[in-house]
Amino acid sequence: MGRPSDDDGGARSPRRVTPRPANHRSLSARARRTRADLIAAARIVFERDGYTDSRIVDITALADSSAGTFYTYFEDKEQILKEVLKEAQEEMLHTADFGLGQFDREPAEALRDGLRAYLTFYRDNVRLMLLIEQVAGIDAEFRTSRREREIANHLRNAESIRRWKERDGEVDPKTMLLTVNALSAMTNKMAYNSFAVEGREDFDEVVETVLSLWVMAFGLGAGQLAVDDRR
Repeated sequence: MGRPSDDDGGARSPRRVTPRPANHRSLSARARRTRADLIAAARIVFERDGYTDSRIVDITALADSSAGTFYTYFEDKEQILKEVLKEAQEEMLHTADFGLGQFDREPAEALRDGLRAYLTFYRDNVRLMLLIEQVAGIDAEFRTSRREREIANHLRNAESIRRWKERDGEVDPKTMLLTVNALSAMTNKMAYNSFAVEGREDFDEVVETVLSLWVMAFGLGAGQLAVDDRR
């Protein structure tokens, strides 16, 4: 959007100041609903068209709103994208530990359920996951913050595995974090190839294949992975 000119036929006109978007924490219930509707519409448009090809007019049309209403709550398309991604990351929180934090269970079973939850989320939200990949490729700030979250998750998961292994008296922390990093990247890439690119693999086979690699890498209850115990 271009800024209004200060000159109008030689006479200086007063500068117009664009109001800053409203602070959503101080909004009325109706305004919060309007803002939420815009974010929901933006997510649909971003997932459908991708970030670079999406337009604010498409977001407002889907939300049955106006451009003026949009700019009441958001400065631009980038700001509403951040809100969409923030909500998405909150939705993904329950899958971040791959079940490794469940110390009251056998590790392989907890890991199986955790990996299934992550892969289910990826499969059911594949357009969102592709949007995240697209934004990470073009936005250095988002790419950095995403990597910081990944590292934090890897540290937690490495600590969980250390605690699992400590019960058996087998702890070798030298390469544990790097191994968790590699296995997490493998899991993400497997999900991408299985659900975003090809979509032909059997879901249960994907879960069990990924699980077996995690278990073999760390020896987490490998005896539980008998074929007749697979679900």
